[in-house]
Amino acid sequence: GIGATLSRISDSIRSKERSRDELKIGIAGFYDRSSKLWEDVWGEHMHHGYYIPEDRTDHVQAQIDLIDEVLKWAGVPEHENENGEGRGNIP
Repeated sequence: GIGATLSRISDSIRSKERSRDELKIGIAGFYDRSSKLWEDVWGEHMHHGYYIPEDRTDHVQAQIDLIDEVLKWAGVPEHENENGEGRGNIP
């Protein structure tokens, strides 16, 4: 519940800085505990991206497309960058 969430936030704020190895272990543990959720949400594509068409293999473009789709979904207006090129969503 909310109490457990607040406790974890408090523990995180008060915690000591972690070593690189401790961070790797923590990240690995997070993925181990949450992989089922990610697979339920995104299917087999755990490397977040927008995979339309479904046979897309360019993971970098899929990540860029995901950012564009999320910005569209959030209603962030499109505008050109100062060079008049591309999609620049942040003024």
